[in-house]
Amino acid sequence: MSLEQKRTYNFILKKIYIKGYELYPQSYTELNIYESLVFPAITGDIAVQDWQGFNEVGEIYAMDQIQIIFSTADRADLSLTFTIYASETIMASTGTHHPVLYKFCSPWLIDAIATEYSKSWKEKYVHEIVTDILEYCGATMGIVEPTKQKLHRFTTPLWSPLHSIHHLSTFAMNQDNKGGYVFWTDLKTGKVNYTTIDYLFTGKYGKEDQVFKALPKNQFYEARIYEMKLENNFDVIRAINQGMQRQQTTAYNYDTNKTYDFKTPANKIPYTHLSKFMCINSYFDNEKYTSVSGEYLYPVKDTLVTDEKEFTDLIDGRIKTRYTRLFSDEMKLTAKTNTNSERRVGNLCQVEYQSEDKTRAEWNKMYTGFYLIRNLRHLIYSGNYKHIITFMSDGLKESKNNLIQWS
Repeated sequence: MSLEQKRTYNFILKKIYIKGYELYPQSYTELNIYESLVFPAITGDIAVQDWQGFNEVGEIYAMDQIQIIFSTADRADLSLTFTIYASETIMASTGTHHPVLYKFCSPWLIDAIATEYSKSWKEKYVHEIVTDILEYCGATMGIVEPTKQKLHRFTTPLWSPLHSIHHLSTFAMNQDNKGGYVFWTDLKTGKVNYTTIDYLFTGKYGKEDQVFKALPKNQFYEARIYEMKLENNFDVIRAINQGMQRQQTTAYNYDTNKTYDFKTPANKIPYTHLSKFMCINSYFDNEKYTSVSGEYLYPVKDTLVTDEKEFTDLIDGRIKTRYTRLFSDEMKLTAKTNTNSERRVGNLCQVEYQSEDKTRAEWNKMYTGFYLIRNLRHLIYSGNYKHIITFMSDGLKESKNNLIQWS
């Protein structure tokens, strides 16, 4: 028997503890754990038929811990610990118990949202400031991709830590002049990563070892797709209005009394791409459809800004980040799949988008190719375990239409 045939998708939910009390397996109805590149922490919820009287005996409340231990065949166990922050109780008209929905999240997220944090930094790179803020919230850092810009002086107002990080990330560039930083939490380690989308597109974070497909020969193939829908396809009016392909941004250097214009189209900026084409007709690839705006970022320092790059790097980072956020998930697919406890948000993967017979990718090769796992929902219900995955890419893989091509 081959390794592929042996992976019959055995799933074991070993233990769930809430505030140290072990939850009976028959008492939960649904468990969801959410990973995402567009939200920095792990969140989740568990629906419990409260036969054990948790609210009465255990008095479960905010800041109590929930521990979840489970595994899939031939893969490492996941032992996860989260903090409960909310609950909802639903009155059952036909029973004597109260169904309770407990909501939980990564422990560091509560301070990241619920506190206001002001601090000043001097001569620090953007990634150093972001690391400092996250560690203040109690987070442990994982992969941190160094940024290019060093800020002479930066002071956060009384913003939440998340607000400050999001602000810094709108103009951060890596040392290869690429913008588009995201930060997210690794489910297994609980560590927070801070990298560019380009870093993920290259596969440096991780790659899935199997191709996602609908009707594999092995019914228990762990990358089997049960259902799939094309979530995003194209909206050329919205794309043009948002400046997805062409932006002109003007900024003013107060110390040299000169303006700086950024005019480079998105497809002319060196970047790692997963697709061949943008979802925009070549008809729109001219200055007539340029999105024009102003930018007011400026270095804060004790002396005049004599190095032009200190100024222009901030503007370049803002525009390149805006471009990246617009085109990186231009194409999205959502699928229900078999599971793999080592699968992670941020992993690069291959998806086959099947034609009418569902057994091979023949007619729809425009959607077949490399994607990034953007969102991952771990759905556990009645002893079953499935993944709901959102895959994202930066356009079409193949097309006979006259579309703008990535350089």
